[in-house]
Amino acid sequence: MVVVEPAAMVEAEERGANWLYVVLTRAVGSLHVVHARALPPALSQGG
Repeated sequence: MVVVEPAAMVEAEERGANWLYVVLTRAVGSLHVVHARALPPALSQGG
């Protein structure tokens, strides 16, 4: 699974953080996060 710009996903709608959580916790094989913007605080190191 590839997640592109998780910060945009969080900002896109009121429940964006919830959708991101679902995406990140349902990955079956491998998970890759691609981003140019800063990661949401919950995904950044020490967040």
